[in-house]
Amino acid sequence: MAVHGSDFSSAAARLRHVDPAWILAAVLAEAASLLAFAALQRRLLRAGGAELPWSSVVAITSAGNALDATLPVGIAWAAAWIFEQYGRRGVRPFVRLWFFLVAGGVSSFALFVVVAVGLELAGSRGPVSFLRWPVLILAAIPVVFFVLELTRTTAASSHVLRSFECLGLRSRRMRIGRWLQRLLADFSRVRLGHSGWLTVFALALANWLLDAAVLATCLGALGVRLDWRYLLIVYGLTQVTAAIPVTPGGVGIVVGSLTGLLVAYGAPLAPSLSAVLLYRLVTFWVLVPIGWCVWGILEVQGHHRPARGDSDTVSDGGDSDAAAGTENHRQPHARQRAGDGVESLARSST
Repeated sequence: MAVHGSDFSSAAARLRHVDPAWILAAVLAEAASLLAFAALQRRLLRAGGAELPWSSVVAITSAGNALDATLPVGIAWAAAWIFEQYGRRGVRPFVRLWFFLVAGGVSSFALFVVVAVGLELAGSRGPVSFLRWPVLILAAIPVVFFVLELTRTTAASSHVLRSFECLGLRSRRMRIGRWLQRLLADFSRVRLGHSGWLTVFALALANWLLDAAVLATCLGALGVRLDWRYLLIVYGLTQVTAAIPVTPGGVGIVVGSLTGLLVAYGAPLAPSLSAVLLYRLVTFWVLVPIGWCVWGILEVQGHHRPARGDSDTVSDGGDSDAAAGTENHRQPHARQRAGDGVESLARSST
């Protein structure tokens, strides 16, 4: 499929005739997607004992997305900045690391579910039907999180510790046993539960589906008809492609891959290209400037207020107490103070 400069010019000109109601619907869907991802992060941090306000969660989510979308290897810059923002708001290092790993893993799994459902419902139809089995295999990722949940329990933790003791790894020279004990103690203080895992997964799935709804709205605005099963495949595969850090924010890659997949599934080229440009306008070119403005505000605020220590993070049921119990002398009200910010993993918003 060859796309020329004149195609982009005509596609952009076609956007002038789009009904504003369609654009408003797309903007609302993208805002809901952002809120779903912020809710996911807030739930995970609360499981680690950090109760942070909505305003800070949404603000850092937006700013982190801008860093990820515009800087070279933006995911690394965004992750470092996010980690620092968590620390400023009193989130313990382990909770920050746990949050990054779990949020990224659950979000990736939810995206695979979107693609897998589309491929399964489409059956043998479509140019990428051969991906059915590989995607289903990748969808086995939650097994890893199930194992982590098992090792988090007291019984499993004790069993692992006894195994390491039998191997003699708790010697003074290696100190692996003591490090493992602290690690498992940190895991034991993370309280998510089965309903919490389901909530986090549902929010991750809502994040992707609402963003896919933005694409569906843009297609509808340009009169492009596409089976919703194919829409899930086209959207999901484009997001996987955009995750490869070839260009900042997937500039050029997203438009090309998304338009190519739409045409491959039977959509006409000209209106499809216009719909993709509208989709990128809503999900990228509008969000990125807003995110950078929020980043500037957070940086100014950060220089005018002292960073909080770990003790300032809200404890959920005693989660902020040290494993050795050395913090039991603190006043009760000191355990009730809430940090005021949280960050988001940078989603590669396309």
